[in-house]
Amino acid sequence: MQAMLPRSSQRWSSLVLVLDHLTEADFWPLIDVINNAMCSADVDAVDIINESPCTLTEDQILSLICAANEKLCTVSLQDLPFRKHFLRSVCCF
Repeated sequence: MQAMLPRSSQRWSSLVLVLDHLTEADFWPLIDVINNAMCSADVDAVDIINESPCTLTEDQILSLICAANEKLCTVSLQDLPFRKHFLRSVCCF
């Protein structure tokens, strides 16, 4: 996860979540971080990025995407074997 700098009146700020090396124990605290970002006017966008295999399940990753909701800007998921269920769910957004 990247730290955010204090926001000036005209700066775009995003919360970048890097899923690499995350474990099951990281999931619920990460959902809390996203939920807090959704309530904050200081965060304009949420980016979810994965560049190497992680232990999160498809449902957990989908939950992260859903939690980001209207602030979701970028999703880059590499090296994750997705089933049709996951891809259909993402297409419904």
